[in-house]
Amino acid sequence: MTTHATDATHTTGAANPAGVLPWSSARIPRAPQPGPGGLVDANSFLGEWPARRLNGSPPPARDALVAQRLRLMDKLGIRRAAVAILDGVLLKDAHVANAELHLLIHDHLARFFPVYTLNPTFPDSAEQVARCRLDYGLAPGTGAVRLHSGFQRYALDDARLAAALRQLRRLDLPVVVTLQLEDSRIHHPAIQVPNPEPAVVADLVNRWPDVRWILAGGRYREVEAIGTRLWRDARVWFDIARVQGPMDCIRSLRETIGVHRLLFGTNLPFILAESPVMELGDARLSEAEDADVRYRNATAALGIT
Repeated sequence: MTTHATDATHTTGAANPAGVLPWSSARIPRAPQPGPGGLVDANSFLGEWPARRLNGSPPPARDALVAQRLRLMDKLGIRRAAVAILDGVLLKDAHVANAELHLLIHDHLARFFPVYTLNPTFPDSAEQVARCRLDYGLAPGTGAVRLHSGFQRYALDDARLAAALRQLRRLDLPVVVTLQLEDSRIHHPAIQVPNPEPAVVADLVNRWPDVRWILAGGRYREVEAIGTRLWRDARVWFDIARVQGPMDCIRSLRETIGVHRLLFGTNLPFILAESPVMELGDARLSEAEDADVRYRNATAALGIT
């Protein structure tokens, strides 16, 4: 399943009377429309990335970016999306990113579910969570917190992370952990982030089984390796945005870790949203299981109804 779009020139008319595409052209297959209840996107971003243009060149203005995303969501049947601000991955002060996210989406909370960035190693990280609660209304069912430990370079057994998790557990806020944003083989030389160690991630989740964990951006082998190490009662889910192979990968994960742990996600704007839509359609799950992955599991994981 391709993750990048390419422009194609379609030739018609006398030079191509049958309307057949030349060998050098390509089309993105049309994504199927979801069933009743639509889709809830558990893993997406708004914003830009320093290594490449993800939203077109020149990039659209921020308000235009929101309108662009809403049009795409309407096209694909995504009724609500959990979104973080992409710039927050690398910004030293996450509060700047959180303020920008609030400004971007506060008029569209019926469609966007805010996910605020937290760097637990920053000196005032506890105050930043409190600010999100007081200023932006962060509470169970209205938002979540996202960690980027690989990019922000702290270990998952760091005492500062443990202090932050105690605060988030007390507030019953979902915690989204970025496993990876894109294939590590195409990282910019200045932003080299290793793939996560499944045993280390599983150990973190097992130490905090009463936290609601969403592990985002994992590939099939990472999702399976982490999922098969988890305690049965751990409250943890995986989005499927980057689960694109091997054959029947979604059905395989259903058997190994359980369909109750799978969430639809797009990882926008890093990949084409049509890709996970089609991957889920190709899984040929039962009607009930398909609805669980499309939107129902997001109710338990994020509080999105």
